[in-house]
Formats: sequence, structure tokens, C-alpha cells
Amino acid sequence: MFIQRDAGLWFKAMVNNCKVVERLKKVKMIITDVDGTLTEGYIYFSESGDEFKNFSVQDGYGIALAQEQGLLVGVISGRDSIATIEMAKDRNIPANMLYQGVMKNKVQYVEKMQKMHNLNCEETLYFGDDVLDIQVKKNVCLFASPDTALFYIQEASDFVVPKCGGCGAFRLLIDLILYVQGKHFAQDVISQAIDKVSCL
Repeated sequence: MFIQRDAGLWFKAMVNNCKVVERLKKVKMIITDVDGTLTEGYIYFSESGDEFKNFSVQDGYGIALAQEQGLLVGVISGRDSIATIEMAKDRNIPANMLYQGVMKNKVQYVEKMQKMHNLNCEETLYFGDDVLDIQVKKNVCLFASPDTALFYIQEASDFVVPKCGGCGAFRLLIDLILYVQGKHFAQDVISQAIDKVSCL
């Protein structure tokens, strides 16, 4: 488990971590929770009872970048939400890659998506922040969490992304995956930025 609060230092440390990079290079599918990972974990209700969630544009663009490079993005949420369905539609996440109301066994849906796309554990990364998520760790190559995850989930994670859930954490994770795979459209820009980051 690796925790580094500064994004630049974290990114540089991650790309120099041979064990993590070796695993990231094999990733073909990224599966994420929703509340606390793609959102800040807050749910807003209007006086009439309508539910609202706040999703990051940066995360959305990151999903588009991942999809453009052939990476699959799946979503497994413990909560049913129309807002999540609309978010998935907006970000071109297929209906068969979105599962909601999964309060107990997220593992079966990870396995379902893996089987659907003929992928294995070594090709799957999971991004989660709570106890419902950590159960999938044995079914993926890497389990990552945002720095707003519960402290014991962070401790159980392979690494912690130094951003809050819903505030660019998923985007930074995707940036890292695409960069180590040599697929990021801003590959040179990121390399130059890394070179300027002070050594740990």
C-alpha cells in the first residue's frame, strides 16, 4: 500500500514502482464504485424527494480517454440511482457494464464483466472506497482507492490516489494507466512534468 499526498510526487513515484507498473501495463478493464469514488460521497435531495449527485467533468473526460484507447470501464454501485444511469449514458458506459443495488457480492459482477470480455484478474483494476469494495481485491490485479476512502480501506489498498473521490481521483488513476501503457495523448507533457518534480 502506497500513500503520497502530492499528486506530482505520487505520479513520479508510481511510474518508478516497477511492480505496480508491470501490473498496470496489463490492465484492460477498470471497474469502479460510484459513491465516494466518482462522487464525493454526498447525496442531495430536493424538497420533492428528487435525488442529485455531483460528478466530475475531469473524471468524465478521463473515461473518454480510456475508452478511446480501448480500455473498458465498468461500474458497480451499492445504491440504485437514476443519476448514476444518466452519468453512465453521458460517458458512453454500456448498460451491461453498469450494475446497481449491489449491496453484498460485488465479486460476482466483477467476474461477470471479466467473463463477458474474456479477461482475467491480471487485466482488471478496481477503484473503491468502502467495505463493499475490498471484497473484490482477490479478483483483480490492483485495488486502488481515493484519499477520502476509509483509513482501513486505504491500508488494504495496493495504492491510494492522492485526490478526493469525485474530484479528479478517477481521472488521475486513468492518466497513470494510460501513461505507463504509453497511450496517453499528453504523454510528452506528462513526461516533462515528471522530470520537473523534485525527487522523493
